[in-house]
Amino acid sequence: MKRLIAILLAFLLVIAMGVTAFAGNGDGSGGGKDKPLTLAGSTIADGSTDVPTDLSVTLTFTKNVVNFTVKENNMACFRLIDSGGNAAPISVLMGDDQVDPDCKRIIGIQASGLAPGETYTLVISGSLQAKSGATLGSDISLRFTTAGAAPAETPAPAETPQPTETPAPAETPQPTETPAPTETPQPTETPAPTETPQPTATPKPTETPKATATPAPETEADSGAAWAVILGGAAAVSLAAALMIHSKKNKQ
Repeated sequence: MKRLIAILLAFLLVIAMGVTAFAGNGDGSGGGKDKPLTLAGSTIADGSTDVPTDLSVTLTFTKNVVNFTVKENNMACFRLIDSGGNAAPISVLMGDDQVDPDCKRIIGIQASGLAPGETYTLVISGSLQAKSGATLGSDISLRFTTAGAAPAETPAPAETPQPTETPAPAETPQPTETPAPTETPQPTETPAPTETPQPTATPKPTETPKATATPAPETEADSGAAWAVILGGAAAVSLAAALMIHSKKNKQ
């Protein structure tokens, strides 16, 4: 009985050790979760030269990196950059670990029409993840140069120097205008004195004709002639006086 028990214990121990060993080499679905994810191999090494311009690289990792649980994340973890920092188009190839378990740690990178004699860098992101949840943790770069000679660069034509602009002459400051002297106000014209009106000449009194001596009584015909002479003389005197007055007024 004791011998049977010992055999059973030994058998269980062997089974336990086998399970542990199998789990230690697992792909992330069982044991081995503590082990980090690393790049186990590449068909091009860092610093390779004469790499074909139609690139085909096979990368091998230590864990399952193609499982459907991590495939979408891992497809975006690869970049190919030229020496000028420009990204070149690439194709990321992954198998189906459910159909072919041997492809679970393999990822292929392809690119076509790369420039000859150009230096490229294949960058693997540190966020690449295994089925177990482990990640690379930091980026991995593989630098290589394609086969062939790089095309000679056509030198850019030398720029014709632009003529130096002649500085504009400094403007001569304009002399300050001397303010015109204030005009002296003209003295107010003294109004001419009002002419004193000449006194109106007092007309001389009409000379009273001297009384004619009373003639001796004459006949009726002589009396009429005498009165005609007297009236004519009086009229002549009055006319003369009026002409004198009018002439004096015109002179004034």
